[in-house]
Amino acid sequence: MPATDRKALRFFWKVTFAIMLIFVSQTFYAGTQSLNIEYAYKHYSVHDGLAQMQVMSLFQDHKGYLWCVTKAGLSRFDGQRFKNYTNGVLPGFDITIMGESIGGRLLLFGSANYAELKGDSINMHEYPQQGQSSSIFPHSLKHKQKALLITSVQGKRISAVMDYSKLDSLKFFEVNQDLGSIVFLEEGDNNYIWQCNGDTLFVSDVKSKKLIRKIPNPKQLTQISQCGSGFIGIDNQHKIYQLKDDAFELLFSIEEPSRFIKIIPTPGNDALIVKTDQNLYYFKNELVPIKQNLTQIRDLLFDTEDNLWVSTEEGLYNFFQLDFVNYSFNMGNKDWVWSVLEDDKHNFWFASYQNGLWKWDGVKSTDYTKTVNNQLSKHLKRRPVPEYYRYYMGASKLNNALFFPTECNVLKYENESFSAVNGLPELPFQMTKTYVGETLLCSGYPGLFEIKNNKLLRSWNRDQLKVSSVVNFERCGNDSIIVIGQAGVSLVSGDSIKHFENQNTTYSYSLAKDHKNNIWIGGIQHLNIFRGDSVSLVKSFNEEAFYSLLFVQPHYLFLGGIKGLYLADLNEYYQHGNFETILFNQNNGFTGVECGQNGFLTDTEGKVWIPTSDLVTRFDPQRLIERQKQSPRIYLNTSISSDNIKWLQQTEAQNLELPYSQNNIRFNVDAVSFANSGKIRYYYQLDGLQNNWSEPSESNEIIFYKLRAGTYEFKVKADAGISNITSEILRVKFKIEKPFWLKWWFIVLGLIVLHGVVLSLIYSARKREKQKAATQQRLTQLRSEALAAQLDPHFVMNCLNNISGLVNAGYKQRANDYIVKFSKLLRVILQSVKKESISLSHEIEIVTNYLELERFRCNKCFTYSIALPSQLSTETIMVPPMMLQPLVENSIKHGFGSQKTNDAHIDIKITIKEKELYICIQDNGQGLKKQSPTLGTGLGTKITRERIELLQSSRNIHFQIVDRNPGAEVKFRIPLVINTNNQKN
Repeated sequence: MPATDRKALRFFWKVTFAIMLIFVSQTFYAGTQSLNIEYAYKHYSVHDGLAQMQVMSLFQDHKGYLWCVTKAGLSRFDGQRFKNYTNGVLPGFDITIMGESIGGRLLLFGSANYAELKGDSINMHEYPQQGQSSSIFPHSLKHKQKALLITSVQGKRISAVMDYSKLDSLKFFEVNQDLGSIVFLEEGDNNYIWQCNGDTLFVSDVKSKKLIRKIPNPKQLTQISQCGSGFIGIDNQHKIYQLKDDAFELLFSIEEPSRFIKIIPTPGNDALIVKTDQNLYYFKNELVPIKQNLTQIRDLLFDTEDNLWVSTEEGLYNFFQLDFVNYSFNMGNKDWVWSVLEDDKHNFWFASYQNGLWKWDGVKSTDYTKTVNNQLSKHLKRRPVPEYYRYYMGASKLNNALFFPTECNVLKYENESFSAVNGLPELPFQMTKTYVGETLLCSGYPGLFEIKNNKLLRSWNRDQLKVSSVVNFERCGNDSIIVIGQAGVSLVSGDSIKHFENQNTTYSYSLAKDHKNNIWIGGIQHLNIFRGDSVSLVKSFNEEAFYSLLFVQPHYLFLGGIKGLYLADLNEYYQHGNFETILFNQNNGFTGVECGQNGFLTDTEGKVWIPTSDLVTRFDPQRLIERQKQSPRIYLNTSISSDNIKWLQQTEAQNLELPYSQNNIRFNVDAVSFANSGKIRYYYQLDGLQNNWSEPSESNEIIFYKLRAGTYEFKVKADAGISNITSEILRVKFKIEKPFWLKWWFIVLGLIVLHGVVLSLIYSARKREKQKAATQQRLTQLRSEALAAQLDPHFVMNCLNNISGLVNAGYKQRANDYIVKFSKLLRVILQSVKKESISLSHEIEIVTNYLELERFRCNKCFTYSIALPSQLSTETIMVPPMMLQPLVENSIKHGFGSQKTNDAHIDIKITIKEKELYICIQDNGQGLKKQSPTLGTGLGTKITRERIELLQSSRNIHFQIVDRNPGAEVKFRIPLVINTNNQKN
């Protein structure tokens, strides 16, 4: 073969081989992807209330409060809120660490002095021997009652142990400097101190100065940590050693630069937490990262609830109980994992709606996305073929085969190859489950399909099931299947289908069978239970949707929702009818955003996986079940106020005796809980006002306003979302004193005063009655006297003589007229004198008859006029009887008596103004200058004057005499009195 042909042939095979490599790589290549694993945490900063971002050390006191020492002061945290002690309380005090005496007195240790923190105040103290400079030796914060000091006294450095177990009797023990530099002070009751001198570690008793043991130190260990009953050593090369017998053996190494490494044991003493300057690790059999790339880690602490706290120069971190581990694979913007599955080799498969399919073997992840997408045309008959697979939830495993629901079929992986499940329509599927007998059930948009031995046994289409797309299903009997979807719930029993449709079953998405074989159904805003023949509502949840349900033995239900992960005790529901949940969310460790639909998976280790919108989370369900039994610790602060503005806190809040003026009382409850801080609820009761516990409330402030005098007992308790697991009950008894007006001496004094007032009122009433009776008696007497005055013999005789003269003179008719007028006058006078008041028309009739008789007697020597009110009838206006006649008589006798005039005139005017009756009598006689300015000296005038004076005090009658020159004027006004019985229609 020519050389040119051989070259061409070689070129051909090279190209062919390259094309085959490209094809194989596209078809079978599985690329590795980066994997990020870290424990869930919550980061606290100044935005959450922390005093300052640089948290230098941590401390937890006996009450459970977490104290953060920052560059700007102290922050106390109860799991929900920070309380800060900054420059106002700690002026210029640089805190290094904190401590606590046996009696619970909090101490702050600084570089030059120490202080006691009491409430919101601080008491400063100096270190012993007036040292010029001091520093606190770093030690484990679990160590109580002891601190190491390095002081300088008179130029000589002295190391000493300060025993502050009893703050009022401090003890100081000087350390033997010949044994070398101090590396550790043991925790617990021992007074052992570790010192390093060359290649030997010395352990001695601080108090007795007795040498306890010597340990070879060939590795030049510079740090010692206590982990339970064992000890850990650290050298300058960041190698970690464990003390066994009398020698340190290498445990592991940290291959990163770090100025300071700190190690603390986990609460069970079965593992270690290791910190470097920037990274945090968990070590049991291997070093596993907890969180990396933090900014200068300063301190570590496990609290009494087993939460891991980490202080850094960028704030405070809570890793909770290391319960939740988050996995992210960096597949695009978000992984969007919808299914998690474990195969027989304990590899984990992750199916994403947008980003394909990959496998993780615990070390690396392998991406099968391109491999499967390249086989789409082989798996599907319909055209056009989609560009790539979209994976749904509900993957399952049968023997060594894996099944993945997708948008266009159910994909099967077996013997390292992918294929489509036969007998299914090429439509979206959302759930697969496998059962005993190698039966595979698949559901989705087209309905429900049962497959066995790769053959379709039977199917039910969506129109038959009436639930729209079948989102999930579960066997619930020998041959019964419950199916759910957006349109409700249906029960398939053999050849019959029963549909349950009501407002509580629509939009159902998830289900799980419990230990009583009842099926729980979750959906949007509702949770239902199916008991074999009916669906009933358990509870409604506003603004929540349960997309995943998982039953965990022995009787717990996990619910994956929008707001987080819920845990419910079903025994509590079955025994007492209460369905209550603990919520795990951003506040207590579950940091995923919106749980995936039907995404729960329980692996072979018993751990549970749940995909969320942004990552996949793994947790131990039994640890969460144990955690929900922890109740918060609570503390109570009591304040009182008189005006609801200024509140006075009570330092001694038991058996308070409060004045009535301070009958507003406020209770502030601090609930200390770090594991379940997201849902602290409070219950309270005030005996003496209410005898039942209140409904649970998330408010920690309870105020009672304007309490009545009496004895009360306030009770309060708290829970973390489960009402049958509550905290201790705190009680405060207090008494509100009676106001002075309810005290015995005031009541007695009041009765005495009231008795005196009553007696005085009775006396005054009786006196008024007597005066009224006397006045009435005198008025009656005056009326009789007035009658007598009117019937004066001189007046009567004059009238009779006039009548006789007229008869003798032959003026028979005039005599008769005179007799009639005289008789009318006598009749009216006799009728009126017995009454207290008469009508104005009768009073005018008396005056008119009198004036006519006088004019007849003097041969019409004067004239008169009478003007009456036009507003009302004179029949309805009531006046005292015989008030006008004496005044008119006075005008005739004294005004005209001694002076005869041709134009003598008397004018009587009666008007009504503003509910008063105005009466005016005028004459043009002599006036007051030539007569007495009184009413005259006649008996009738005197009687009238006295009557007016009496009536002025009883009836508000105003009387006035005015000189007119000529003549006189008498004016008075009396209240207008209307007698409606005399009104005319």
